[in-house]
Amino acid sequence: MATQTTRNDKPLPQEKTVVHHNIKRWLPRLGDKPNAKVRLYCFSHAGGGASVYYPWNSYFSDAVEVCPVQLPGREERLGEPLIDDFENLIGSLLPIIASSIDRPYAIYGHSLGACIGYEIAKRLYTEYALSPLCYFGGAHRSPCKPYYYPSVRGLPNAELTKMVTRFNGLPQAFLDSQEMMDLMLPVLRSDLFLCESYRYVPSLPLPSDIIVFSGQFDRNVTADKLSSWKNHSTKEVTFISLDGDHFFLKTHKNNVLEVVQSTCESLLGCKL
Repeated sequence: MATQTTRNDKPLPQEKTVVHHNIKRWLPRLGDKPNAKVRLYCFSHAGGGASVYYPWNSYFSDAVEVCPVQLPGREERLGEPLIDDFENLIGSLLPIIASSIDRPYAIYGHSLGACIGYEIAKRLYTEYALSPLCYFGGAHRSPCKPYYYPSVRGLPNAELTKMVTRFNGLPQAFLDSQEMMDLMLPVLRSDLFLCESYRYVPSLPLPSDIIVFSGQFDRNVTADKLSSWKNHSTKEVTFISLDGDHFFLKTHKNNVLEVVQSTCESLLGCKL
């Protein structure tokens, strides 16, 4: 079960007000299933938004609330400034997530989202004594492995497009539309700055199970970059390789959701 304790550094009244005011901007589907037994916070890949995970709620019963996280600068937050510094993002997001935790929770993050989700899980545990039932990470190296891609700072748009197409994540309709690419590239560039600015700081391993998903044909996240995940939990760490590439969720979403559901059922000791 997730540990539910009072945080040591209680917020000032004005901080509570700010968190309450902002919470639905960051967590647009929070409260969709008020009787849920577990909440699954979901973090998207670079360039993605919360809508990637909206269909997941229909897979689960009312016992599981899928709660995607919406970063600024995209979808319904398109008019807000993008955040391209990792610590600034975590500083803004962490109190939002912490204030929303009122039941057992798990985290799924994909690619960049796996890195953000891991840091949120780690700091919820170390700063708020709120540990997840399980952390699910997809298509991302172990957090202690260094970032190994070239910097996108100053990279021309044409080169940035070539770089991101290696991951097979952009629909052809986007690549064929200059208008769509003009909207997408600033978000991608900002999100890749997030990747570049992440600095792993050793800390206590999570007292939670970790399940790591990867694609067999992912040329960017290979087995040697995944094995160190085993050092980030005091409990079981499981590696699941799927018959797909970096964006295996496109073709193997149900495989992932089956694992999420069965894992949460086992850890909670009840049917969901």
